[in-house]
Amino acid sequence: DNVVSSPVQWQDLVIAGNSYYQQSMIAVRWTQAAGDVSGSTNEVWQIHRMTPYVSSPLVYGDTLYFLRHNQNVLSRLDPATGRPRAEPLRLDAIGDMIFSSPVAAAGRLYVTGRDGVTVVLSLESGNRLLAVNRLDDSFSATPALADGDLYLRGERFLYCLSGR
Repeated sequence: DNVVSSPVQWQDLVIAGNSYYQQSMIAVRWTQAAGDVSGSTNEVWQIHRMTPYVSSPLVYGDTLYFLRHNQNVLSRLDPATGRPRAEPLRLDAIGDMIFSSPVAAAGRLYVTGRDGVTVVLSLESGNRLLAVNRLDDSFSATPALADGDLYLRGERFLYCLSGR
């Protein structure tokens, strides 16, 4: 009930999650699935803790990233097995309300909170914190990445952050 986050695809799996009434995330082999796949061999794995609600999961490289419910807790799983790659990581710099989905590029993960804070993590060096950026606005939309620029749609303005 009330699934908000979008599913993601990794190889021959579709991975979908929800945490509104109950916490659940499932990986289904989409290339062979049809109809109700509950309990079938096309259901590859399930988890029932720390699952996303509004923000969608992200597959980057060989890792599935997602935020717990609307909170600042980042999980990292093996998309093939659903097993954790590391302990959940609390993103203390962001308030505990996140609607946007994480995005990644060039070995960096970007997570933007409703409070205007964007956290940047290095995915190539153990999820090390690279930067904490603050804008005086509120954000619900997922950031967009294009041509080396980061676009953020706030409630008041559209921002383009560029290294050029």
